[in-house]
Amino acid sequence: MARRKIAILGGGMASLTTAYHLTRTEALREAHEVTVYQIGWRLGGKGATGRDERMRILEHGLHIWFGYYDNAFRMLRQVFRDWERGADHALGSWHDAFHAQSFTPIGPDFFPLNWPDNDGVPGDGHVFWTPWQAFTQMLSLVAATLRTWHDDREQAGRPHASTVAVPSRIASRLESARVRSAGGAIPQAHHAMQSAAEWAAALGPTHHGPLASHLPDLAELVGVVHEAFAATCPAPGDDAGHGLMVELLDIFRGFAHGFVHDFMILGKTAREVDAVDFRAWLVEHGTTPEVAARSFIVRALYDTMFQYIDGDLERPSYAAGTAAQVVLRMFGTTKGAALYEMQAGMGEVVVSPLYQLLRQRGVQFRFFREVTRLALDPSRRKVEQVHLSVQAQVKQDEYRPTRFYSGLDCWPAQPFWDQLVDGDALRDAGVDFESPWSAYKPAGTEVLQHGRDFHEVVLGICLGAFKKLNEDPTLVDELTAASPAFKAMTESFSLLPSLA
Repeated sequence: MARRKIAILGGGMASLTTAYHLTRTEALREAHEVTVYQIGWRLGGKGATGRDERMRILEHGLHIWFGYYDNAFRMLRQVFRDWERGADHALGSWHDAFHAQSFTPIGPDFFPLNWPDNDGVPGDGHVFWTPWQAFTQMLSLVAATLRTWHDDREQAGRPHASTVAVPSRIASRLESARVRSAGGAIPQAHHAMQSAAEWAAALGPTHHGPLASHLPDLAELVGVVHEAFAATCPAPGDDAGHGLMVELLDIFRGFAHGFVHDFMILGKTAREVDAVDFRAWLVEHGTTPEVAARSFIVRALYDTMFQYIDGDLERPSYAAGTAAQVVLRMFGTTKGAALYEMQAGMGEVVVSPLYQLLRQRGVQFRFFREVTRLALDPSRRKVEQVHLSVQAQVKQDEYRPTRFYSGLDCWPAQPFWDQLVDGDALRDAGVDFESPWSAYKPAGTEVLQHGRDFHEVVLGICLGAFKKLNEDPTLVDELTAASPAFKAMTESFSLLPSLA
C-alpha cells in the first residue's frame, strides 16, 4: 500500500507537532510520507532561537513553560524517550532541558513570591482535574502564597496578625463539612483560606453532591478573608508586600464569587460570560473597581495574552468567560512547579530535539521554501497545487540547519551561507529570508502537485499571512473566495504584532 504524502506548510510548533503525531508509531510511519516546507533556515516559529557569531542565544519566543502545559510536556517527554543521540549530548532527559522555577519576584517593588509546588509531574498523561478541582487547587495556591508572606514576616522578626472572624453560619458549615470545629475566629488569613480549600475538597471532584448548598457560603468566606486581611495594618513604612496581598485577595474574591455563582450555581457557559470584559466581571462579583482597573496582577493577565484591541493599552479587551478559563487552567491545573525554565534557547531544548527525532523517523525538511499561492482544483473543493518561491539553492542535497556546540544542537541567527549557492553575495547584500521587506531575487520557483507531491496539505503558516491587508494578493485568495467559513475567519480575527 502506497504511503499518503503529507505536505506541511510552515515549520512552527503546530506544524512540528503535527509531523510528530503523524509519525508517532511504526504503523503511522508506514502510512505517511511527511515533508515540511519552511521559509528561511530555521524551525520553531515564535519559539525559534538563534546563536550569533559569539554564540550568544537570541531568544525569539518565551523562555519558560508553565506547569499546566501538560500536552506540550507529554510530547517533549516522549521526544526525549525516543530521540537517538550521542552520549556527549548535554540533554540526557527532559529534566536537563527544563528546571522547575518556583521563585518569581513580582510587582513594582519586586515582592519575592515563592510559588508552592505539588506532587504532580507535567505530561504524566493523567486526566486534567475538573473545573471544581482546579478551583480547589487555586484556593490552596492563594493560601500557600499568604502563608509564605506570613512566614517571611515571622523570619524577619516582624510577625503579622491577621485574625479572621468567621460568621456563625459559615463556621457551622465548616464544622458540618468536617473541616474545622465551630468557632468564631481563625488565627491567620492563610489558615482561613486553607480551610476554604479543604471545604471545597470536601464537596468532592465536582460541586454536585450533599454539600452543594454550601457553595454560596464558601464563596463568601473568600470575601471575609479579604476584608479581615485588608483591615490589618503593618507598621508605617513597613508594608513588605502587604498591599500586594490585599490586592491578590481582592481580585480573587471577585473571581471566586463569579466562578461559583455564574458557572457552578447558575450553570452559565463561558460563551455567555464572555459577554462582559474580565475587569467588569470581577467588579460585578466583588473586586474593588480601582483594584480591577489598576492592579498589575490583572494587567499581567491582559499582557500575557495580548488582550488589547490593535495593541492599544488604552483599549483592553478580554472576554470574561475566556479569561476565567485561562486563570483556572494557569493556576488550578499546574503540575509540579508553576514555572519551568529552559536551560538554553527554546530552539535548542525543544525544537532541535523534535527536529532530530522527526528526521530519524523519515520526515523530510525543505528549507528556504516560501509558499506564495494555494491553487484549487476546478471544483474549488481541494488544493490542487502549492506554489513556492525557492529563496535560495542549497549546494548539497540537504541543508543542515544546526551546529553542535557545548553539547547542544544550535540554530544560527543567520543561515549557514557556505551551504548556499552564491551564499557570500546573499550575506553581503544583507538578505533576510524571514523578512517580507527584504528585497532579493529568489533562486527559482517550485510547484507541488496533488497526487504527485502530496495527497493532503497541512496549512501551518501563521494566520497573519492569510489576512487581506491591502490590494496585494495573499497566498490563500482562492481558498478565501471558495470557502465562506475560511473567509469569515480571515476577516474576523485581529492581528497584534509583537516585538521579539
